[in-house]
This record gives sequence, C-alpha cells and structure tokens, in this order.
Amino acid sequence: ASGEARTLLLEAQAKLSELELEFAAERARFETQLAEAHASASAAQAKARDTERRVSMTEDQVRAEVEVQEELKATLEARAAAEFEAKRQREETEALAAQR
Repeated sequence: ASGEARTLLLEAQAKLSELELEFAAERARFETQLAEAHASASAAQAKARDTERRVSMTEDQVRAEVEVQEELKATLEARAAAEFEAKRQREETEALAAQR
C-alpha cells in the first residue's frame, strides 16, 4: 500500500509539474499578447498625435493662406483706387487745361 501511495504521489507531483509548465507557458503567451497590445496602442496614440499635429498644421497653413489672400486683395483694391484717383485727377487737369 505504501508503494502504491508513493506511486500516486509521484504521479500527482508529475501532473502538478506538467500543469505548472502549461500555466507558465500560458502566462508567457498572455504577457506577450499584453505587451503587443500595449505596443499597438502606443503606436496608435502616436499616429493619432501625428495626425492631430498635421491637421493643426494644415489649419494654420490655411489660415496663413487666407491672410495672404486678404492682404493681396487689399493691396489690389488700394492700387485700383489709386489708379482711379490718378485718372480722375488727370482728366480733371485736362478739362481745366482745355477750358483755358
């Protein structure tokens, strides 16, 4: 009976060792998957920050372009007004000269 009990004890210890190895392997797989998930999440966050930066940069570029276009429009309007005023003064001067 003692031999049989010893055999059962050895079998139980062997089974326990096998289960501990399986548990360690499963834990290692889980930790690997968890690390991969963290790495993937970090990459996604980095990509999101980069996209956000690009959108912000694009918004700034659009704003700057609008300002340039507004300045150009104002310059062209001022030039047209100056040319119109110069033409009006020239015509007025010519009209006065013609009256003399």
